[in-house]
Amino acid sequence: MAYFLITGLGGTGKSALVYELRKRGRKAVDADDVRGLSSWKNIKTGEAVDGMPPQPIDFTKYRFAWDEEAMLALFGQKGPVYLCGGAWNARAFYPCFEHIFVLAPDKPSARKPKASKKPQVLTKKQIEQKKLGKTDPALAEPLPNIPGASIIQGARSIPEIADEVLAKSSRVLSPRSMRGFLRLVRPKAVRLVKKLEARRMPRTASGA
Repeated sequence: MAYFLITGLGGTGKSALVYELRKRGRKAVDADDVRGLSSWKNIKTGEAVDGMPPQPIDFTKYRFAWDEEAMLALFGQKGPVYLCGGAWNARAFYPCFEHIFVLAPDKPSARKPKASKKPQVLTKKQIEQKKLGKTDPALAEPLPNIPGASIIQGARSIPEIADEVLAKSSRVLSPRSMRGFLRLVRPKAVRLVKKLEARRMPRTASGA
């Protein structure tokens, strides 16, 4: 089984790509639509926030994050699975994916982002600059820098982007082990990971 992550800035077409992949019979999942996976969390306590944090959001206290056990359940599905989305702690899960695709915008606001539970949020400085009609390039959201990831340029149609994603993912011969996930999850989740790996082990001739 193989798991692929499709991430990128807001408005680059991640949600549209989910629907295109589904049309082609692939198992594609929008991270924002997976119950219990995505939520705002208190960094200090690790607990999910009920609704949205106070505005303007203090990013030293709150972050939009993925839940480890919900992600583990996703990895329990039969693959290949294409997960589309992003989160503050996404980097911790990168070792679990066979390959990662980053959608790059062809130009600012190339596509209108879908409404999601992760709306655009601004810091106090950004709000002040917006009122003054100013934009600080240093505050712009950076394109995710992920070693080994494939950068998919967005100056094309969604079907063309889907073609490239499927072509590259089809060249994957064997899925990466989930052992990179072991150090990232709680003991209970670790036991579940080991059970999942045991199920995937091919039966020997004596055990058949």
